[in-house]
Amino acid sequence: MEEATLPRLRDDLANSQNNNMNETKQIKTAAVIGCGKRGEGQVGWAIGHMHGLGYKHARQQVRLLGVDLSTENLSAFGAAFALPANQLFDSTATLYAAGIPDIVSICTWPALHAPMA
Repeated sequence: MEEATLPRLRDDLANSQNNNMNETKQIKTAAVIGCGKRGEGQVGWAIGHMHGLGYKHARQQVRLLGVDLSTENLSAFGAAFALPANQLFDSTATLYAAGIPDIVSICTWPALHAPMA
């Protein structure tokens, strides 16, 4: 590889990273579909709660949304993240009717992923 090519590659990489960071700054909402059930003992919280924690600890502020068919699981998720009722949905249909989130984490059984996307 020519020496002149290396600085160009570095510049291309830096520009790519800057563009990705700018896209990240525009994220406003993140929906967790399949909040899951709170486990006991060593099991801990379901994967949906782990995704929620990830969004809450992101560099940018993210408006977190929860979706679950189980009112018990949805309530527990809402309580864990102090979400108001207008950020909790009982189906993907009600979520998507309210608006399209910037990010969606589908935390259900794998066979259920495609219909929810």
